Order: sequence, then structure tokens, then C-alpha cells
Amino acid sequence: MSTRTELDALMTQIAEMWGHQDALFEIISETNQWDHKHGPDWTFDDLLYHLTFCNRDLASRPMKLGRDFPDEERITFASMTDLNDWNAVKFSERPSGMAIDESLAALRASFLSLAGVMSLLTN
Repeated sequence: MSTRTELDALMTQIAEMWGHQDALFEIISETNQWDHKHGPDWTFDDLLYHLTFCNRDLASRPMKLGRDFPDEERITFASMTDLNDWNAVKFSERPSGMAIDESLAALRASFLSLAGVMSLLTN
């Protein structure tokens, strides 16, 4: 018999982390600090988009498709250069002029998508 004990515990931790992120993002919104640097090359606004495409492309979609995930879409990062190149491609797909509210909505939708996929799994 399959249970969800481990997955439910993991989802509780993930939901708590998302709550902390939301609290941080609320503070950033209230102080209008989205253009503040996050590392050498990114801003907090960039981080929203990055988290969104990582949730979608590295977690939700592969987990949803499972064994049916296309081989040509499988990603291997053999180096930081590979990871940086992949990020650059993803950022090039970002809609021009994407507003913060749109970025936050997309991130929250990616959270819901991941939670939905996880709700279908068993240990």
C-alpha cells in the first residue's frame, strides 16, 4: 500500500519555504527594491523569473510527464558554464517589460503547478 507520509512532510516544508519567500517578496514590494542586486548579475526581479522557470522546467513538467518526458528536453549541467548558458537562454525567453505583478503571479502559478503534481504522487 502506498502512502504519502514522506511526500506530505516534504510538501509541508516546501509550503513553509514558499511562505517565507512570499513574506520576503512582500517586503521587497513594499520598499520597491526589485531592482536591488541579487549576486553580481541579477536583480530580485530576475530571481522571480528564474524561480518560475526552474519550478516549471526542472520540476513540475518532468515530474508530470515522468517516463514520457522527451529525451531531447533532458538537461545535464556538466559545468557552471552549462548552467549559465541555460539560464541565459531562459532569460532570453522572458517577455519584454514583464511587470513585477506578472512575475509574482507566474511564480505563484508555478508553485501551484508543482504542488498539484506532487499531490498526485505517492512515496
